[in-house]
Amino acid sequence: MDPNFFDRTEIATALVPFETRGRSDWVVIAKAGFDISEESGPVRLPEPIPLAEADIPFDEEDPESIQYESDYIPFKPATDLLCVGQAHAPGQLPLTEMEVSFSVGGWGKRLRVVGDRHWETPLGRLAARMSKPKPFLSMPITYRHAYGGMDASDKEGIARFGPNPIGRGYTSGGKGLGNLPLPNIELPDSPIKGWKDRRAPAGFGPVGRTWDPRSRSGGTLDEKWQDELAPELPADFSETYYNGAPSNQQLKDYLKGDERIRVENMHPYVPVLETRLPSQRVRVLVGDGSGTLSEQPVNLDTLWINMEELVMTVVWRCRMTLDRITEKTSILLVSEDLAATPTPAESYALLMASASDEQGGGDKEWEEAESEMKEDVDASGMKENVEAETSPPGATS
Repeated sequence: MDPNFFDRTEIATALVPFETRGRSDWVVIAKAGFDISEESGPVRLPEPIPLAEADIPFDEEDPESIQYESDYIPFKPATDLLCVGQAHAPGQLPLTEMEVSFSVGGWGKRLRVVGDRHWETPLGRLAARMSKPKPFLSMPITYRHAYGGMDASDKEGIARFGPNPIGRGYTSGGKGLGNLPLPNIELPDSPIKGWKDRRAPAGFGPVGRTWDPRSRSGGTLDEKWQDELAPELPADFSETYYNGAPSNQQLKDYLKGDERIRVENMHPYVPVLETRLPSQRVRVLVGDGSGTLSEQPVNLDTLWINMEELVMTVVWRCRMTLDRITEKTSILLVSEDLAATPTPAESYALLMASASDEQGGGDKEWEEAESEMKEDVDASGMKENVEAETSPPGATS
């Protein structure tokens, strides 16, 4: 039996059951999209952005290069900070090197972007050297342009760079380097200097599930697992696998909302984008028909920015275990202004009682009950303010 799900938001949501190692969870996923082109702050899009049922590549013909991962996961132990787009030369003037940056609250990261270049081995030289970078106006910030890729010295064409098998510039031997493309995207403090250098892939987007070290968090998929546990998760599976951002783009403390965001040099006409996370609080409350609601923990665990479209999406997730589900078990999903005092759970319990019928109540009934609840909450707050203003100094109630 599924619990009753009352969604009183205007964003994309889902209530999903997950079975993990004998544990039965229910997960509420809520996703909101915002226009971030306005200087006044994020404006919620008129139409919800659907939850992604599968990973979304930049190009359908290139399924290994992912711009957005599926929303249908049970939990993230940290907040993923993600940004996709291109580096754009300031003033639209060609250059050979520049930096882009992405920051949220007190966290920040920079990338060095270099024009196309390659290893070259001029006649009379034993050691390869880098060619001069070519001027560019824009450069995709994808892992195709970061360090990694196929091993250029592997004649069988099998060996790849584990942390980024789709990149460029990787070789395990010094032979045959001529014209091997070098990475365009690097971390500013660790540029490639020689063919023996090994670098972590640089980027702002999600890393592949099968790439190192993320793949190791997925556990050991050996013959023993296949015979004894499949399709259950391996015994050494870690939930860090669900975080798709690079490790230095994962915040252990979840975002709250309203944090400042700054992106530099990733839009042709907006060299510096400054905006904020939405001032929005998402709440999940569970009732058993007794007239009371229990608050469940909700995490803002994904921030994703598309700089080409100037769109931001935010995902909240709530995982809960319901010991016993009856026909009266209900889950209420609501959204509130972060700056406002949270509405008491008791008020939402009265709302559900007055709006619900055997079928869960229609929109009209909910809207009428919500209007009455808002009037009651506003009146209560006004009364408290009046009492505070009229009480003599030092008086207690």
